[in-house]
This record gives sequence, structure tokens and C-alpha cells, in this order.
Amino acid sequence: MGLVTSANGWPIHSHVFRGTEADTTTMKATLRYLREDLGLRRLVIIADRGMVSAEILAQLEALGYEYILATRLRNDLEVRDEVLTRAGRYAR
Repeated sequence: MGLVTSANGWPIHSHVFRGTEADTTTMKATLRYLREDLGLRRLVIIADRGMVSAEILAQLEALGYEYILATRLRNDLEVRDEVLTRAGRYAR
């Protein structure tokens, strides 16, 4: 399921995707729809780790969209080096 909200949290658009399509395929189609059909230019995309791929990241960055993507912390070297090595609120 995809949900588009305003900055205030009001729903603008929602869509239930077919379960037979890969997440990266639905993400590409969704980004195209948001930009071309709805005319949205400033977005923050929030997605689970099924959406993470080099192609999707490149597309998000090319479109200038901000994003928050879930990933496995210990398996992603960049995340491990940038996030897990920092002391912070939950440092042991």
C-alpha cells in the first residue's frame, strides 16, 4: 500500500499495489505518477527495505527527492560505518 500525505498529514492519494509486482517496480511507477500525474516536486519518500536498490536510490537522487529508507543496519557497510559507529542516545 502506498500513501501520499500533505506536510500536515492529510491524505492526498492512496494506492493498493498488486502483490505480484516487485517493490522496486512499483516504486518506479509511483515516482513517475507522483511527478508526472500529480505534479508533486517536493517529496520525502519513506519506504521499507524492500524498496532499497541502487537503481531506486539513483532515481530518487536524480529527481531531487528526499528519502528515508529502512535497511539492515549490520549488512549495509555504509550504514554500519556511518550510523552504528557513532555514539548517540542509545550508545552502550
